[in-house]
Amino acid sequence: MGGHVSVRKGKRGDVFYAKYRLPDGHQVQQRLGPAWSTPGRPPSGFYTRRTAELALAAIITDARRAMLPGMRRTGATFADAAASRALPVVESAALLKSRSRAVGPGLARKR
Repeated sequence: MGGHVSVRKGKRGDVFYAKYRLPDGHQVQQRLGPAWSTPGRPPSGFYTRRTAELALAAIITDARRAMLPGMRRTGATFADAAASRALPVVESAALLKSRSRAVGPGLARKR
């Protein structure tokens, strides 16, 4: 899992956004807060590039632990999912006929 922070120009000044992907594959974009671009310590509620990246790191850590709102741990593993979807592969007679017609009767396929 990873993500990045970006700065956008807004009506009331520059704003930091975090963009990251959740473990289930969904991509999320979240507004962090206003950007502080002048020298010195930012006031409460403002973000510098460094504090925005730290906030993103905290969000990603929470996502890995399934601690974000709306996320839950299922306990399922990849092996469970693969086993539940294991279906036998059966080729239909129509598919086999279409393959033989594509090559032609009595002709060998070149490999």
